[in-house]
Amino acid sequence: MPTEQQSKIKVTNPWEEDSNILDHYYPSCTDKKNNYILFSAAIDRFLIVEKYNPFILLETAHVLSSKIAPVVYVLPKEGIWKECWPVIDNKNCLLFSIPHKKNSVKATSGIDARQHAVIEILNTKIYKPGWPTHFLQNKEKTILLKLQEYSLFCLRVMHAINLSLSFNDMYEEKDINERYYLENFFHGSYDNRFRPFSKDGLNKKSILILIKKILYDSFSIEEALSAIIEAWKQQSVEDLTDRRKDFFNIIGIKQPKELENFTLPLEKHIRPDWAF
Repeated sequence: MPTEQQSKIKVTNPWEEDSNILDHYYPSCTDKKNNYILFSAAIDRFLIVEKYNPFILLETAHVLSSKIAPVVYVLPKEGIWKECWPVIDNKNCLLFSIPHKKNSVKATSGIDARQHAVIEILNTKIYKPGWPTHFLQNKEKTILLKLQEYSLFCLRVMHAINLSLSFNDMYEEKDINERYYLENFFHGSYDNRFRPFSKDGLNKKSILILIKKILYDSFSIEEALSAIIEAWKQQSVEDLTDRRKDFFNIIGIKQPKELENFTLPLEKHIRPDWAF
């Protein structure tokens, strides 16, 4: 059950619609069709589609692997099945499937017996069996639609965190080892004023990793969004480069008022003598 704080978050679902904001960041994809599709073997249908970035969709599949065994398919420009592929979007993708699902086995196998996200080139036809038969009743249908909505939310959040950090971080913190880039390329000679601060001083955790974990663990948009707000409050007090503001803007919602002026007193920062 959502907490009282979670119930106060009003969700308007901008991630379910096409985004002019993402068109701004991916200008070459503006007129493209959806060439990347996320498939779920348990549902036997495509769950969401994407036209901008296959690797963002793969990252989304990773955070969704706590709930489904996801396979990201790339629809190539050339292939014997190309003429048979219908135009699929996020409003009709739950009606479509594929006859050969051997790649789905990869998503459910591994030495730790967990579900894994995989990415493949689609090399089979797409057909339209209609709405999945196991989700025809109102209760089951609602569950499936909520899963799709949560998946679209995760996709938009993954775009938002990757873009906001890439465009606004002077010192990259997205590396898999979090601080490898900073420590090995700058040798400690970076300006602390532009590093993320937590309430206890310099932050040693990556907000990207925190948000991915939140999406992996959460079961609703409200739960995830509430935890994301808390993560920004705890792990990124300062926002001199507007990365936090841009993050919420790319998602399609206003930055919560509680974060707008959320900052540390000037004297608590570790700043060089020339800092203004």
